[in-house]
Amino acid sequence: MFTDAELEAQALSSPVRRSEADWLAIVGHLLRRLKAIVPGEVRLGPYWIGNDSDRSGSFGCRLASEESFPFVPSDAWEAAFCITGDAERAWADIDVFPFRNGRKVGALGRFWNIRYGNEGWRSLGWRYSDGPGEWEWVNRRGICFFSQVRADIVRQPLIDKPPILCLRHVNKPNREVPKFPCHVSVSLSRIERDGTVLTPPTDEPTRLSDNSEPAIRIRVTPSENRSAEFALGLLSHRNVWSPGSYTGVLRVRRTTELGWGDGLDSDISQPFGFDIKPSSRCR
Repeated sequence: MFTDAELEAQALSSPVRRSEADWLAIVGHLLRRLKAIVPGEVRLGPYWIGNDSDRSGSFGCRLASEESFPFVPSDAWEAAFCITGDAERAWADIDVFPFRNGRKVGALGRFWNIRYGNEGWRSLGWRYSDGPGEWEWVNRRGICFFSQVRADIVRQPLIDKPPILCLRHVNKPNREVPKFPCHVSVSLSRIERDGTVLTPPTDEPTRLSDNSEPAIRIRVTPSENRSAEFALGLLSHRNVWSPGSYTGVLRVRRTTELGWGDGLDSDISQPFGFDIKPSSRCR
């Protein structure tokens, strides 16, 4: 584990050949520092890593928050977070898309830029896309913070246990689907019971970096529906599976070089819901 001082020193240093665990630890540090100017819970979405060059490195991900963005009248926001660098240093930017009542605030193609430097995060105000079509398509919530995975309930097991799920890859415009068999690691990204978010957060970047969360490894094949079944109960998390009404999101991380589509190293599922009924011995 790194100290905050060590993470701060690495944040803007060369990212060449940086490991996934180190990337996630640094991203967790930068998101904690973001709270100084953007308070509230921030969710980590899909991410991808570029570490196949001896001259550069990069980490890209999507963020989302159910709270207002403090610099713009809004009730939620989504963002593209990118760290890029060369053999000498790195740069970190967050391009934020504020929303109100589900619709983007302001002109299409415009975003609010936040940049990280030696003094921490700085708000730089409205910016426009580098070229036509780069961000004009972000006009409502759920587009920037995307998901390419659906978790369908295929079987309800015993009365006091969670269901059997099936992972399916969702086709999206301009995004590839798996072409080869691959293995993925599945864990809980977010879980709520009876409207209460269970803590601690299961998908905080630092927890992902040290692999402290329960996860299972499954094989995905390029079949027609590109699916894989598994028992959600295998992801036991601090006795989370007690009776109640649940909504959840899964984290899917690629563990092989080929197959999981569009270069994503990790994705999140679309939300799913289910109930766990108490057995007679629990009543």
